[in-house]
Amino acid sequence: MKKIILGLVGLVLVALTLLWLFGSEPKTMQVTDLPWQVESTPDGSTRVFGITLGQTSLDTASRHLNKVPEIALFQGAEGPESIEAFFGKTRVGVFDAKVVLSLDADDELMKRVAQSAGEPEPMPSGSWKLPVAEKSLETVLQLPIKSITYVPSVQYEADIVLKRFGEPAEKLPHNEHSEYWLYPTIGLLLLLDKEGKEVLQYVAPDHFEVLRSSIEMSGASSS
Repeated sequence: MKKIILGLVGLVLVALTLLWLFGSEPKTMQVTDLPWQVESTPDGSTRVFGITLGQTSLDTASRHLNKVPEIALFQGAEGPESIEAFFGKTRVGVFDAKVVLSLDADDELMKRVAQSAGEPEPMPSGSWKLPVAEKSLETVLQLPIKSITYVPSVQYEADIVLKRFGEPAEKLPHNEHSEYWLYPTIGLLLLLDKEGKEVLQYVAPDHFEVLRSSIEMSGASSS
C-alpha cells in the first residue's frame, strides 16, 4: 500500500511539472544583449550589450562578456591613435560574434601606454599594433568604452535587418556587393554585405557624424 501511495504522489508531481512547462499559460524568457536592443540613455548616450558608451569601463564590459580580451595600442606616423580590446569568438546574448571595444583615452595617456608597450606589429592600414604591457593594464581596464564593433557569426539578410532595426535614415554604397546602412538616432552604422560578414559599429549619437565622415573619406558617396 505504501508503495502505491508513493507511486501516486510521484505521478502527481510529474503531472504538475508538465502542466507548468506545457500548460495553457504562456511562459516567457527574457533574452538580452541582442544587437538590435539599443537604448538611448537620458544623457544622450547609447546602451547595447550591457555597455553604456562613455561610461562602462573595459573591466566591467569584460566581466559582462565573461571573457579576457587582447588589448593593443595602435600607433601611426604621428603617434598613438587608439587603444582597443579584441574579443575573439564570443557568446553575446544568444549569438556568437567577434567584438572590438575602442577605449576613450586621451593623447597623454596613450603616449604613456606606448612607452611600455610590447614589440610593434605592422598592420595593412600602415599603422602599428603594440600589445599593452602588464604595468599599464590596471589603468587601461578602467577606461570607458567609446565605441563597439560587432561582427556576427551569422549572415544578415536585408529583410531581417529591416525587421529588427527598421528602415535606415540613409544608405551609402561601399562596393559592388555591400553598402552602409545608417541609423544616426541610435548611433549605429551597419555594413550589409551580400558576400561577406556584416559589421555593426555603435557610437554615441553625438559622435555619429564623425563615424559617417570616416566612411565618406574612405571612398563612400551618397547614392
